[in-house]
Amino acid sequence: MSTTYLPSIQDLGLIDRLIGLDSHLWTNNAAVRERIDSGAIAEIGSGAAVNVELTLDLDPALVMTYGTGFADFDTHPILLQAGIPVALNGDFVEQDPLGRAEWMKFIALFFNREADAAAQFEAISAEYKAIAALTESLTQRPSVLLGSVYNGTWYVAAGESYMAKMLDHAGAAYLWAGQGNVGALPLDFESVFAVATDVDFWLNPDNSFWFTAENVLDSDPRYASFAPLETGRLYNNNAIVNENGGNAYYEEGAAHPERVLKDLVRILHPHLLPDHELRFYQQVQ
Repeated sequence: MSTTYLPSIQDLGLIDRLIGLDSHLWTNNAAVRERIDSGAIAEIGSGAAVNVELTLDLDPALVMTYGTGFADFDTHPILLQAGIPVALNGDFVEQDPLGRAEWMKFIALFFNREADAAAQFEAISAEYKAIAALTESLTQRPSVLLGSVYNGTWYVAAGESYMAKMLDHAGAAYLWAGQGNVGALPLDFESVFAVATDVDFWLNPDNSFWFTAENVLDSDPRYASFAPLETGRLYNNNAIVNENGGNAYYEEGAAHPERVLKDLVRILHPHLLPDHELRFYQQVQ
Protein backbone atom coordinates (compact mmCIF):
# COMPACT_ATOMS: atom_id res chain seq x y z
CA MET A 1 0.00 0.00 0.00
CA SER A 2 3.04 2.27 -0.45
CA THR A 3 5.70 2.43 -3.15
CA THR A 4 8.33 2.87 -0.43
CA TYR A 5 8.15 -0.88 0.29
CA LEU A 6 8.92 -1.88 -3.30
CA PRO A 7 12.71 -1.30 -3.33
CA SER A 8 13.14 -3.55 -0.29
CA ILE A 9 10.86 -6.19 -1.78
CA GLN A 10 12.98 -6.12 -4.92
CA ASP A 11 16.29 -6.12 -3.03
CA LEU A 12 15.13 -9.21 -1.16
CA GLY A 13 14.15 -10.98 -4.39
CA LEU A 14 10.45 -11.02 -3.56
CA ILE A 15 8.80 -9.20 -6.47
CA ASP A 16 7.12 -12.46 -7.54
CA ARG A 17 5.23 -12.48 -4.21
CA LEU A 18 3.58 -9.14 -4.98
CA ILE A 19 -0.05 -9.58 -6.10
CA GLY A 20 -1.61 -6.19 -5.33
CA LEU A 21 -0.95 -2.46 -4.99
CA ASP A 22 -3.09 0.41 -3.80
CA SER A 23 -2.50 2.12 -7.18
CA HIS A 24 -0.75 1.22 -10.40
CA LEU A 25 0.03 4.86 -11.12
CA TRP A 26 3.00 5.79 -9.00
CA THR A 27 5.73 3.17 -9.24
CA ASN A 28 8.85 3.57 -11.36
CA ASN A 29 10.06 0.05 -10.57
CA ALA A 30 10.54 -1.71 -13.91
CA ALA A 31 9.96 -5.21 -12.50
CA VAL A 32 6.74 -4.14 -10.79
CA ARG A 33 5.48 -2.33 -13.88
CA GLU A 34 6.15 -5.44 -15.95
CA ARG A 35 4.01 -7.50 -13.58
CA ILE A 36 1.30 -4.83 -13.69
CA ASP A 37 1.28 -4.95 -17.49
CA SER A 38 1.03 -8.75 -17.43
CA GLY A 39 -1.98 -8.61 -15.12
CA ALA A 40 -0.16 -10.25 -12.20
CA ILE A 41 -0.68 -7.28 -9.85
CA ALA A 42 -4.18 -6.05 -9.01
CA GLU A 43 -5.10 -2.47 -8.08
CA ILE A 44 -7.15 -2.44 -4.87
CA GLY A 45 -7.38 1.25 -3.94
CA SER A 46 -6.66 2.71 -0.54
CA GLY A 47 -8.13 4.38 2.51
CA ALA A 48 -11.89 4.32 2.87
CA ALA A 49 -12.16 3.50 -0.86
CA VAL A 50 -10.21 0.23 -0.69
CA ASN A 51 -11.84 -2.56 -2.70
CA VAL A 52 -12.45 -5.16 0.00
CA GLU A 53 -14.15 -7.64 -2.33
CA LEU A 54 -11.24 -7.65 -4.76
CA THR A 55 -8.76 -7.98 -1.91
CA LEU A 56 -10.68 -10.97 -0.54
CA ASP A 57 -10.67 -12.55 -4.01
CA LEU A 58 -6.87 -12.15 -4.14
CA ASP A 59 -6.65 -13.99 -0.81
CA PRO A 60 -3.37 -12.35 0.27
CA ALA A 61 -1.33 -13.87 3.07
CA LEU A 62 -0.57 -10.30 4.13
CA VAL A 63 -1.34 -6.69 3.28
CA MET A 64 1.37 -4.23 4.30
CA THR A 65 0.20 -0.69 4.90
CA TYR A 66 0.61 2.26 7.28
CA GLY A 67 -1.50 4.10 9.83
CA THR A 68 -2.11 7.85 9.99
CA GLY A 69 -4.98 8.02 12.46
CA PHE A 70 -7.28 9.57 9.83
CA ALA A 71 -10.17 7.39 8.70
CA ASP A 72 -10.18 8.66 5.12
CA PHE A 73 -6.54 7.61 4.62
CA ASP A 74 -6.23 4.47 6.72
CA THR A 75 -6.91 1.14 5.05
CA HIS A 76 -6.16 -1.28 7.86
CA PRO A 77 -9.36 -0.91 9.95
CA ILE A 78 -11.50 -1.88 6.94
CA LEU A 79 -9.25 -4.78 5.96
CA LEU A 80 -9.01 -6.11 9.50
CA GLN A 81 -12.79 -5.97 9.84
CA ALA A 82 -13.00 -8.15 6.72
CA GLY A 83 -10.59 -10.68 8.25
CA ILE A 84 -7.66 -9.81 5.99
CA PRO A 85 -4.20 -10.09 7.63
CA VAL A 86 -2.50 -6.68 7.91
CA ALA A 87 0.93 -5.49 9.00
CA LEU A 88 1.53 -1.80 9.75
CA ASN A 89 4.86 -0.48 8.47
CA GLY A 90 6.11 2.61 10.30
CA ASP A 91 9.03 3.55 8.05
CA PHE A 92 7.68 7.04 7.35
CA VAL A 93 7.86 8.18 10.98
CA GLU A 94 11.62 7.58 11.23
CA GLN A 95 13.64 10.80 11.35
CA ASP A 96 17.03 9.18 10.75
CA PRO A 97 17.88 8.24 7.15
CA LEU A 98 19.39 4.90 8.12
CA GLY A 99 16.56 4.25 10.54
CA ARG A 100 14.10 4.51 7.69
CA ALA A 101 16.14 2.19 5.48
CA GLU A 102 16.38 -0.38 8.28
CA TRP A 103 12.67 -1.15 7.91
CA MET A 104 13.83 -3.57 5.22
CA LYS A 105 14.39 -5.92 8.17
CA PHE A 106 10.72 -5.65 9.13
CA ILE A 107 9.62 -6.62 5.63
CA ALA A 108 12.11 -9.50 5.63
CA LEU A 109 10.61 -11.00 8.79
CA PHE A 110 7.51 -12.16 6.92
CA PHE A 111 9.60 -14.11 4.41
CA ASN A 112 12.31 -15.56 6.66
CA ARG A 113 14.87 -13.32 4.96
CA GLU A 114 16.26 -11.71 8.11
CA ALA A 115 19.88 -12.61 7.42
CA ASP A 116 19.69 -11.30 3.85
CA ALA A 117 18.11 -8.03 5.02
CA ALA A 118 20.69 -7.58 7.77
CA ALA A 119 23.54 -8.01 5.28
CA GLN A 120 21.99 -5.63 2.77
CA PHE A 121 21.27 -3.00 5.40
CA GLU A 122 24.84 -3.26 6.69
CA ALA A 123 26.09 -2.50 3.17
CA ILE A 124 23.73 0.48 2.86
CA SER A 125 24.77 1.77 6.28
CA ALA A 126 28.49 1.40 5.57
CA GLU A 127 28.21 3.27 2.28
CA TYR A 128 26.09 6.02 3.80
CA LYS A 129 28.52 6.55 6.67
CA ALA A 130 31.50 6.58 4.31
CA ILE A 131 29.88 9.33 2.22
CA ALA A 132 28.93 11.33 5.31
CA ALA A 133 32.51 11.06 6.56
CA LEU A 134 33.67 13.00 3.50
CA THR A 135 31.97 16.14 4.79
CA GLU A 136 32.75 15.91 8.50
CA SER A 137 35.84 18.12 8.45
CA LEU A 138 34.53 20.74 6.03
CA THR A 139 34.82 24.29 7.28
CA GLN A 140 32.83 25.81 4.42
CA ARG A 141 29.23 24.66 4.33
CA PRO A 142 26.89 26.20 1.74
CA SER A 143 23.54 27.46 2.92
CA VAL A 144 20.45 25.56 1.74
CA LEU A 145 16.78 26.44 1.31
CA LEU A 146 14.05 23.80 0.94
CA GLY A 147 10.46 23.80 -0.29
CA SER A 148 8.26 26.40 -1.95
CA VAL A 149 4.89 28.05 -1.47
CA TYR A 150 1.86 25.74 -1.38
CA ASN A 151 -1.60 27.28 -0.97
CA GLY A 152 -0.06 30.44 0.45
CA THR A 153 2.29 28.71 2.92
CA TRP A 154 5.98 27.89 2.52
CA TYR A 155 6.69 24.59 4.23
CA VAL A 156 10.31 23.93 5.21
CA ALA A 157 11.69 20.86 6.94
CA ALA A 158 12.00 21.28 10.71
CA GLY A 159 15.46 21.28 12.25
CA GLU A 160 15.36 17.72 13.62
CA SER A 161 13.63 16.22 10.61
CA TYR A 162 14.76 13.47 8.27
CA MET A 163 15.78 15.95 5.56
CA ALA A 164 17.55 18.32 7.93
CA LYS A 165 19.70 15.46 9.21
CA MET A 166 20.54 14.32 5.69
CA LEU A 167 21.56 17.85 4.72
CA ASP A 168 23.84 17.99 7.74
CA HIS A 169 25.45 14.71 6.67
CA ALA A 170 25.84 16.17 3.16
CA GLY A 171 27.82 19.14 4.48
CA ALA A 172 25.12 21.80 4.24
CA ALA A 173 24.29 24.75 6.45
CA TYR A 174 20.53 24.34 6.49
CA LEU A 175 18.79 27.63 7.20
CA TRP A 176 16.37 26.14 9.71
CA ALA A 177 18.74 23.73 11.43
CA GLY A 178 17.87 23.57 15.11
CA GLN A 179 14.48 25.23 14.62
CA GLY A 180 11.47 23.12 15.42
CA ASN A 181 11.46 19.41 16.01
CA VAL A 182 10.35 17.01 13.25
CA GLY A 183 7.95 17.40 10.36
CA ALA A 184 7.52 20.72 8.58
CA LEU A 185 7.56 24.36 9.64
CA PRO A 186 4.77 26.40 8.02
CA LEU A 187 6.05 29.89 7.14
CA ASP A 188 4.74 32.81 5.14
CA PHE A 189 6.57 33.98 2.04
CA GLU A 190 7.86 37.10 3.75
CA SER A 191 9.53 35.13 6.54
CA VAL A 192 11.43 33.01 4.02
CA PHE A 193 12.24 36.01 1.85
CA ALA A 194 13.80 37.79 4.82
CA VAL A 195 16.48 35.14 5.36
CA ALA A 196 16.82 33.18 2.11
CA THR A 197 17.14 35.46 -0.92
CA ASP A 198 20.95 35.12 -0.89
CA VAL A 199 20.99 31.41 -0.07
CA ASP A 200 23.65 29.33 -1.85
CA PHE A 201 21.44 26.40 -2.91
CA TRP A 202 17.72 25.77 -3.24
CA LEU A 203 16.77 22.08 -3.13
CA ASN A 204 13.61 19.96 -3.07
CA PRO A 205 11.20 22.73 -4.05
CA ASP A 206 8.31 20.23 -3.71
CA ASN A 207 7.07 20.89 -7.22
CA SER A 208 7.65 18.03 -9.65
CA PHE A 209 6.82 20.28 -12.61
CA TRP A 210 9.69 22.71 -12.13
CA PHE A 211 12.21 21.94 -14.89
CA THR A 212 13.11 25.45 -16.02
CA ALA A 213 13.38 28.91 -14.49
CA GLU A 214 10.31 29.82 -16.54
CA ASN A 215 8.33 27.09 -14.76
CA VAL A 216 9.40 28.54 -11.41
CA LEU A 217 8.44 32.10 -12.29
CA ASP A 218 5.12 30.96 -13.73
CA SER A 219 4.35 29.57 -10.25
CA ASP A 220 5.17 32.87 -8.54
CA PRO A 221 7.14 35.81 -10.03
CA ARG A 222 8.47 36.64 -6.55
CA TYR A 223 10.83 33.65 -6.79
CA ALA A 224 12.97 35.80 -9.12
CA SER A 225 14.44 37.41 -6.01
CA PHE A 226 16.12 34.17 -4.87
CA ALA A 227 19.77 33.92 -5.89
CA PRO A 228 19.82 30.19 -6.84
CA LEU A 229 17.45 30.87 -9.71
CA GLU A 230 20.06 33.16 -11.26
CA THR A 231 23.18 31.22 -10.26
CA GLY A 232 21.86 27.85 -11.46
CA ARG A 233 21.90 26.37 -7.98
CA LEU A 234 18.26 25.32 -7.85
CA TYR A 235 18.06 21.52 -8.01
CA ASN A 236 14.81 19.61 -8.16
CA ASN A 237 14.47 15.98 -7.11
CA ASN A 238 12.42 15.10 -10.20
CA ALA A 239 14.99 13.45 -12.47
CA ILE A 240 13.02 10.17 -12.54
CA VAL A 241 9.27 10.78 -12.73
CA ASN A 242 6.85 8.52 -14.58
CA GLU A 243 4.01 9.61 -16.84
CA ASN A 244 1.61 9.83 -13.88
CA GLY A 245 3.90 11.90 -11.66
CA GLY A 246 5.26 8.99 -9.62
CA ASN A 247 8.67 10.10 -8.35
CA ALA A 248 11.53 7.63 -7.84
CA TYR A 249 13.06 9.93 -5.21
CA TYR A 250 10.17 9.17 -2.85
CA GLU A 251 9.83 5.53 -3.89
CA GLU A 252 13.49 4.52 -3.84
CA GLY A 253 15.19 7.16 -1.73
CA ALA A 254 13.83 6.05 1.63
CA ALA A 255 15.17 2.51 1.16
CA HIS A 256 18.47 3.75 -0.25
CA PRO A 257 19.49 6.96 1.53
CA GLU A 258 23.09 6.40 0.45
CA ARG A 259 22.00 7.13 -3.13
CA VAL A 260 20.28 10.37 -2.11
CA LEU A 261 23.27 11.41 0.00
CA LYS A 262 25.62 10.88 -2.94
CA ASP A 263 23.49 13.22 -5.03
CA LEU A 264 23.46 15.87 -2.31
CA VAL A 265 27.22 15.74 -1.77
CA ARG A 266 27.81 15.91 -5.53
CA ILE A 267 25.62 19.03 -5.72
CA LEU A 268 26.94 20.81 -2.63
CA HIS A 269 30.59 19.70 -2.76
CA PRO A 270 31.28 18.42 -6.29
CA HIS A 271 35.01 18.01 -5.63
CA LEU A 272 34.27 15.24 -3.11
CA LEU A 273 32.45 13.00 -5.61
CA PRO A 274 33.62 14.26 -9.01
CA ASP A 275 32.64 11.09 -10.91
CA HIS A 276 29.17 10.65 -9.46
CA GLU A 277 26.25 11.14 -11.86
CA LEU A 278 23.11 12.52 -10.26
CA ARG A 279 20.30 9.99 -9.97
CA PHE A 280 17.35 11.76 -8.34
CA TYR A 281 18.25 15.42 -8.84
CA GLN A 282 18.58 17.67 -11.85
CA GLN A 283 19.43 21.33 -12.25
CA VAL A 284 16.53 23.65 -12.96
CA GLN A 285 17.74 25.42 -16.11
